[in-house]
Amino acid sequence: QNAAHARVLRLKEGEQVLVCDGQGNECVCTVSDIEPQQVSLVVCQQRRSESEAAVAVSVYMAFPKGDKLDSVIQKAVECGVSRIRTFESERCVVRAKPEAEAHKTERRARIALEAAKQCGRAKLVKISFAAGVDEILDEMKANDLYFACWEEEATLSPKTLLSRKNYKTAAFFIGPEGGLSEREAKLFSENEIDAVIHFAAFKAVGESCKLPLKYYENNISGTVALLRIMEKYNVKKIIFSSSATVYGDPERLPLDENCRLSTTNPYGSTKLMMEGIMQD
Repeated sequence: QNAAHARVLRLKEGEQVLVCDGQGNECVCTVSDIEPQQVSLVVCQQRRSESEAAVAVSVYMAFPKGDKLDSVIQKAVECGVSRIRTFESERCVVRAKPEAEAHKTERRARIALEAAKQCGRAKLVKISFAAGVDEILDEMKANDLYFACWEEEATLSPKTLLSRKNYKTAAFFIGPEGGLSEREAKLFSENEIDAVIHFAAFKAVGESCKLPLKYYENNISGTVALLRIMEKYNVKKIIFSSSATVYGDPERLPLDENCRLSTTNPYGSTKLMMEGIMQD
């Protein structure tokens, strides 16, 4: 496969290429010979890659609906995560079939590999499947920092959270679109969760214009339910993933947080309402 790729790139003898071993090392090599099924290289320099993040981040991701998981894996790899563990939460719409997960995990690993190549990663991202929330708790506790991603925050950023100490490893947990069950929510009190990150929402602008009530019901009600659980278990820190749609038709570019707030679609309106609820 790599030999075919070399032909597509029209590599010639004497040209230099960068080769990674998947363990964080990279080699500057010179092409010495090209054959139809083989490319020979001479290693000129070996070094530790500087493209990897200083903190090893593990993502525990509940199965989302449709093919969204493919995009999650791709973007997570591009952002520098070290490991992705998928699992079935109690309120997941998608149900895992253990006999099929091995094949699906292989396909997801290929997606992660292609994403790593595209962004110049020097380490292979590990993709694996966990049976449920209970299985991953002990794994998360082994990290210097672990927290659940659930909903909204105006003052605490991930950068601030990670910079409180010299963290070397971190893990975060992302629930399904339907939110966590009561049993799963108790993990906040029983396992000393530090903070919540709220990524969960329907997010298609076009669909929101066709089905506005669907978006108001899911995004607003889900946020209120999350905040009630946080209040119940005295979790005070939350990071909220908002959207540039809260600025509507921008009055200037690039956008910043001082721009005028104005929405042009139901999706943006739900995000702006969610910001207001959290500020209150």
